[in-house]
Amino acid sequence: MVSSCVSVVEGFFQGFHMRLTFYFRDGCSLCEAVLDELEPYRRNFGFELEPVDVDGDPELQARYGQSVPVLVGPDGAEICRYFLDPPELKRYLSTP
Repeated sequence: MVSSCVSVVEGFFQGFHMRLTFYFRDGCSLCEAVLDELEPYRRNFGFELEPVDVDGDPELQARYGQSVPVLVGPDGAEICRYFLDPPELKRYLSTP
């Protein structure tokens, strides 16, 4: 029974395409850790991840500076900063 519910939920999310933006800096150990931690959620929820190096854009560099990594939704809402916040990520991805 539980496995059939999981299949239904996974099937629902497979058709649901969302792109989250991941702001990072090259050589940032926190960024690398969060990126690795995001992978299982990306597979399970089926969202796309757009990595953006803030050092490639002066405006982004000014906005984020050393305050990376930052995960942002398509609506511009900040999901988490510095560390992955699994409950907040799940809440964001589950909100219609």
